Amino acid sequence: MAIAKKKSLIRGDKTKAKGKSTTPRINPADINMEGKELIALFGLIERAKTAGAAAGSCATKASLLDNARSRIFEQSKGAFIVELGDGKTIMVKPSTRRYALTALQAESIEELIDQAGYDAGDYYHESHKISIDADTAHARLGEDKYMDFQADLGDLMAKYKLGDSWNMTEEIIAKEDFHESRHKLPPELNMDIEKIKPSTISIEAKREL
Repeated sequence: MAIAKKKSLIRGDKTKAKGKSTTPRINPADINMEGKELIALFGLIERAKTAGAAAGSCATKASLLDNARSRIFEQSKGAFIVELGDGKTIMVKPSTRRYALTALQAESIEELIDQAGYDAGDYYHESHKISIDADTAHARLGEDKYMDFQADLGDLMAKYKLGDSWNMTEEIIAKEDFHESRHKLPPELNMDIEKIKPSTISIEAKREL
């Protein structure tokens, strides 16, 4: 995969003031679902909170996830709240967490993106991890100096006969801005990517006064 190195991830400790939610509220019909099915799912999710069990792989949940993916990737919309009446709502929210791909997933996704005329390296990259943060070292040193540093580190460990005491791992992972940049890809391509590496989408039952 033509992978670009990851930029340094710097996250501040800033706290944002909580404002009024801008998450769109929709009706079951807006996602082609029956209200009574979603109300039943609401009950399952609500009981799961108390019982500590998952709502399970019921057909309604699977259908809601399918509809959520269609809404997110085909209509370029994000989280939404389904209003069920009597203060009952279901919050559907895509996670922005990025998980590493398996070798097979990486190969399949690269092939899909490249065949569609896009560069997989614009969306995924190869991340290296050793006992120090190699990604930060790369960001500070640049490509050429990073390669020298990597070689020098190996020589240093060998000099002190510690060559077997450190390890560098590699993984293919979506870039930091992936959840925004992927919307530049055609909807059908995003849906094909979802079949290989589904996004995590949370479903939460809420009661509002």
